[in-house]
Amino acid sequence: MTIPLIRTYLKLWFSSEGELPSRVTSMLVGMGFKPTPGEYDYVYIWRKKPSVDDLVQLAEQVQQTLKGTNTYFKLESG
Repeated sequence: MTIPLIRTYLKLWFSSEGELPSRVTSMLVGMGFKPTPGEYDYVYIWRKKPSVDDLVQLAEQVQQTLKGTNTYFKLESG
């Protein structure tokens, strides 16, 4: 039996006073996110079924990575 891949989607809002989108993309790709077209800007594909703690840790990593960039974000997993 195969476990379906769980994805966490990331949507960003950039500020004209913040970091360049290309720099933010490099930072997020370094974390394992992939840029994706469509409703969300990036996707993180889990290798295992994430626990709630895993999801919280990922959110904290994103927050720390984006700190100081004037970028707002939203995460959604499913």
